[in-house]
Amino acid sequence: MSKSAKYQVNSGKAITSMILGVCSFICMFLTGIVAIIMGILALKEIKNSKGRMKGDAFAVIGIIAGVLGCLWTIPVLIAMLLPAVQQVRSAARSVTSQNNMRQLSLAMHNHESAFMHFPIPMPNPADQPVSQLSWRVQILPFLERNDLYDRFHHNEPWDSPHNLELVAEMPEVFVAPSHNLPPGETLYVVPISLQQNMQGARPEATFVEHQKTSFGTVSDGSANTIFILEVDPAAAVIWTKPEDWVYDPNNPMRSLGNAQRGKFLAGFVDGSVTQIDNFIAPTTLNAMFTRNGGEPIQR
Repeated sequence: MSKSAKYQVNSGKAITSMILGVCSFICMFLTGIVAIIMGILALKEIKNSKGRMKGDAFAVIGIIAGVLGCLWTIPVLIAMLLPAVQQVRSAARSVTSQNNMRQLSLAMHNHESAFMHFPIPMPNPADQPVSQLSWRVQILPFLERNDLYDRFHHNEPWDSPHNLELVAEMPEVFVAPSHNLPPGETLYVVPISLQQNMQGARPEATFVEHQKTSFGTVSDGSANTIFILEVDPAAAVIWTKPEDWVYDPNNPMRSLGNAQRGKFLAGFVDGSVTQIDNFIAPTTLNAMFTRNGGEPIQR
């Protein structure tokens, strides 16, 4: 055995590199990068020692372990960040939907200013020449879509051969970003009371089938009365069809709360839009849905 081989010592950097490399499987890049650097320095140190130092294997193990530890960081970070990314995306979709609902509310307000009433969600076929299409079609001129509005045959039902061809041309403002729906379907509806379900002086929803509604008919106050909703995907409607969300005082949460994960978006007559929690008291929600009940509301 040569004298140089007899007095060989292990490189401290090589041992440190190996230890830090192994730790990188837990500490990831925090020790992995250091392990790689120390391993490279150890290999140079051993090479320049002219045989007085050993530990090449330790250094190589440290470098490899450090690289693997750093690579392990990527899927771990993705798993950690994914919920936050999803939350940001969900918040962005909610903001977009709220903006859509504000635009629709403003268009309905402008309709009321022009015609002294909001668009009629469920027109009576016997009333002529009232449009037989949905309120969403009726407000197109106030969304700067006169071109599309003029192409409809308003004296025909929504599913006439001509009007059906226009279903696919739904404007972007009716697209609810929270869910991918079939072309021509939307989640934006208005609460409506059916005349056949109304008994005596029961408070009415903001809209009543076949009837005209205006700011003057909302005696509970425009800031207290729900005007427009984003419903669950299962309750989506074709945007041109005069079909909306039927208000049921016995089940005011029907088809609500799944589009926004435990909340639903509601626009009020004054144009404001807010998220309402699924755990809201039914009495409070009923008070918000009715326009003339006189109930106190705590928001």
